[in-house]
Amino acid sequence: MAFYDTLAEARRDLSNLEVKAADCGQLNIVVRTDGDMSDEALERVGKLYVGAAWALIHDRRVEEGWYNEKH
Repeated sequence: MAFYDTLAEARRDLSNLEVKAADCGQLNIVVRTDGDMSDEALERVGKLYVGAAWALIHDRRVEEGWYNEKH
């Protein structure tokens, strides 16, 4: 799981995301601000979720411990 405020911030951290992705079955990349959900570079390393609604869903899942289990 990786949270970013903007798509540009996530893109700048691409090399770090590639390292994280190698350590898990699926890396969720959550961008809090609304924008284009299609980004080839980010989608190659993980599942991209963009916008306030997606961020809220993933924030709640983190709080509830949902990501502590395999799904």
